[in-house]
Amino acid sequence: MSVRLVAGRELSAELVAAWRAIRGTDVQLASPFFCPEFTSAVAFSKENVFVAVFEDDGVQALLPFETVGQVARPVGCLISDFQGLVTRPDYVADIRSAMQAGRLSAFDFDHVSSGQPSFTPYARGWVLSPRIDLSQGYESYVCDRQRAGTRQIAQCDVARRKLEREVGPLTFVARSSDAKALGKILSWKSLQYRKTGKRDVLEIGWVRETIERKSRSGRAERVWWMPLAFVCRRRVDCGAFRHEDADGLALLVHRLQHALCQVFSRPDHAS
Repeated sequence: MSVRLVAGRELSAELVAAWRAIRGTDVQLASPFFCPEFTSAVAFSKENVFVAVFEDDGVQALLPFETVGQVARPVGCLISDFQGLVTRPDYVADIRSAMQAGRLSAFDFDHVSSGQPSFTPYARGWVLSPRIDLSQGYESYVCDRQRAGTRQIAQCDVARRKLEREVGPLTFVARSSDAKALGKILSWKSLQYRKTGKRDVLEIGWVRETIERKSRSGRAERVWWMPLAFVCRRRVDCGAFRHEDADGLALLVHRLQHALCQVFSRPDHAS
């Protein structure tokens, strides 16, 4: 096995093709944050982005990362909740060898899936991550939640109707490139950060630059864009909308219902 480092701005077409092929072998890599487009987008705004390429009779794994001094961390970790290797399911990479290749002293991570055995020896602890399972379709998800005894989705429907009465029709637009709408969402998100006393990551130059540039990108390059706008830092972000929490959750449910058939069911938009 050999390891070589490639600058994030210098990904060749051949390497990108290998990256996509490997990503397609494991459903745990379905997140758009594992796409080469995400790494390239961050690298466009930051010079300290690299990809460690593990080769053994061809490319076997890739580890995108950024550096701060002699410490590496997952690429775009400030806005990404999915971190780790892009590797074939049966391949275990030597993370230390990648650090040695870059003359780095450590790799800091906090959102690596338990399905990545290459990181298991270095994990200090594990936590459960919330998820919404839409693999059987939206209606099946709703039925499962109803059988579990929750009335939250029904309450969301009530909130959605109230929102439509007070504001107007609610629609879902996939892959929107409306700069004004994006600017409004980001301004509301910044306001929410300030109100809650949390750090406004949108004030960081590369974060906002990456989001705004990708919103203007062509359709094929915006594979990861919707989840990024959807999360916008940590977990599900309903607060970017200027309504009460119940209304924000109604927007989320509406988005899930329509995104499932308009975006996520497409083979070129795995998420």
